[in-house]
Amino acid sequence: MSTSSDTSSPTRPHPLQQGHTHFNKATPTPTRPHLLIVPLPAWPKHI
Repeated sequence: MSTSSDTSSPTRPHPLQQGHTHFNKATPTPTRPHLLIVPLPAWPKHI
């Protein structure tokens, strides 16, 4: 249910959560290629 809401809502309050969801689905994001390049521990530092 939350996955649908996250994808439906244009505004992403938590980019980290969205990234985790994408990783779980193993689906690369064409709009955010840097997310795949940036490791998990580097995410909080990057933002």
